[in-house]
Amino acid sequence: MRIYPRENTTVIEEPALKDDAGSLVTTATVEATITLENGDPVPGVTNPVVMAHKGSGKYEGSVPPITLQNGTHVVVKVRAEVSGVIGTVRETLVVKDRTFNKVPQ
Repeated sequence: MRIYPRENTTVIEEPALKDDAGSLVTTATVEATITLENGDPVPGVTNPVVMAHKGSGKYEGSVPPITLQNGTHVVVKVRAEVSGVIGTVRETLVVKDRTFNKVPQ
């Protein structure tokens, strides 16, 4: 999972959505919710963010530019549904130089 600036928007990307067997998923309905670590909304972001399939299991969505200070943690929850099966993942990302990086566990 990553969030990064592209032109006049900010992109949220899941580079390779896979099922339990490790196969790429290309037909899922995918949405992401982006909040501050305390659960408050990220200023300017309307949740959920719809993510579209871009090929080879890659899903992308766009949000307005996010202006947060370096070191700010955000929580990203992604929900994917395909053929009635729902999968979710939650990651905490940290802002560093206008990009969001996974927080080391």
